[in-house]
Amino acid sequence: ECGKCHRILTIHDFEVRSDTGRRRNVCRNCRLKQISDWQQTNREQTRVNQRRYNRTKHGRAVILFNAAKSRAKIKDEIFNLSLDHVKTLLESGVCCRTGVSFEYENSVGGTQSPYAPSLDKIDSDGVYEPDNVQIVCFWYNSAKQQWPEHIVLKMCRMLVERSGDES
Repeated sequence: ECGKCHRILTIHDFEVRSDTGRRRNVCRNCRLKQISDWQQTNREQTRVNQRRYNRTKHGRAVILFNAAKSRAKIKDEIFNLSLDHVKTLLESGVCCRTGVSFEYENSVGGTQSPYAPSLDKIDSDGVYEPDNVQIVCFWYNSAKQQWPEHIVLKMCRMLVERSGDES
């Protein structure tokens, strides 16, 4: 029986607590309502908590995973990644192409940091699967977007050469 709505339900309607491993005394629906009510009452604290969580490796992995899954669904593409795989890729803390350390804070003005981690499909025409993804900095992924890496490298070389001429 749910301690909130007093309905008689099956054991599967009660979530297992992550801290104790025991089942909650309120059903899943009542628990979701409690969370929703708390978030509505404590809107600013919810935002602060969400921002703090997003700055963690785990939080960023969840964001990258869910965004990629959503993009794949919209494009009706195969999505064959696990959250654990994305977390593993993030563990190094650096862009696998540039070696730049990741930043989890937004830049001034709330925009995405160019050093934020980003999930990149190595072959843009491919699907989200372990052999076709890498964690890179947002700048690299933005530069690469629809072009292969050799184009990005060529443009970077040209930029460096040209900058050398002006200094």
